Amino acid sequence: MKRGLLVSIMVALAALASLGVVVANNSPQPTYDIRLIVAHDPAPPYYMQAMKHFADTVEAETNNHVRVQVLTSRQYGTIDTASLRNALIEGKFEMSAATVSSLGYIDSDFWVYEMPYMFDSYAQVSRTIDGPIGQRLMDKLPAYGLHGLAYTFSGGYKIVCSNTKAIHTPSDLVGMSVLTTDPVNINTFETLGAKVTKGSYRESKQLMANGKVNVSEMTFTRLHEYGLHTKYISELDHSFFLTTMVINEAFYQKLPAAYRDVLSKAAKQVALEERTRTLQENQVIRQEYAAKGIQINHLTAAEKDKFRQATQSAYTKCAHLFSDGLVSQIRALRVATR
Repeated sequence: MKRGLLVSIMVALAALASLGVVVANNSPQPTYDIRLIVAHDPAPPYYMQAMKHFADTVEAETNNHVRVQVLTSRQYGTIDTASLRNALIEGKFEMSAATVSSLGYIDSDFWVYEMPYMFDSYAQVSRTIDGPIGQRLMDKLPAYGLHGLAYTFSGGYKIVCSNTKAIHTPSDLVGMSVLTTDPVNINTFETLGAKVTKGSYRESKQLMANGKVNVSEMTFTRLHEYGLHTKYISELDHSFFLTTMVINEAFYQKLPAAYRDVLSKAAKQVALEERTRTLQENQVIRQEYAAKGIQINHLTAAEKDKFRQATQSAYTKCAHLFSDGLVSQIRALRVATR
């Protein structure tokens, strides 16, 4: 009798399992702690809010079985983007909002996003990063110990700041000392005849103040956070600043599938919200600086076309960095969004 009852119970449990019903038990469910390090220094308040919204969403959706602590890079202990990237790969912390530029040092395809005048519109950017191309690049990250969850704008189109003159044409940059970051951007400004100083954007305030550089590449949000003093802002829109929400691959695969799904969906939703906030913040900061009497030059279509033509040779010089067909595939999206 008892044996028959036991068999009946086991059959019933098996039937429930086959229907996807989880039978509760008294054993405690494991919890997982994520330290999410925001690589920007300083991190714009709106961006930190977005990451905290991600944390709140994940914790609510997992009933606090996945807990997310959002930290700035300074709170973690280093502001060096390369050190942060390597520490994430090594599993010293679990997740980061990392610049696409920093990922280019482990897979140069990511630098394609920063090529000069690759994008004609925000619509083209979104179609690229949210479509097969963006996913294909993300799919390369597990080989390096990372897993990509979503792209955020975190600045968007780049500007240049100068204390000596406004930049309207490519010839305005000839002989100028320009601060920029990775090999792609260095190549762009060298192609335009500038003398390049490689460094981080956070160095711009000091370097421009002491005259070591005449021009600094920047975004509106970083210009605001760094408190950079400048007389002229030129909206070249020559390159695009992106970040990625990435997680350590080994840690990600350790999570139950349901929790991985929560992380992925929450990251994509927060990324969309952050992109909207970036565009709003850029407009607010632009108006703020204009009210201070700073000359802001928005290039006309003809002026921008001159820069586009002047930087085309950069594609030949950087061709070895990118997978075959990658540039042409993104350019095809540019045509499709006009």
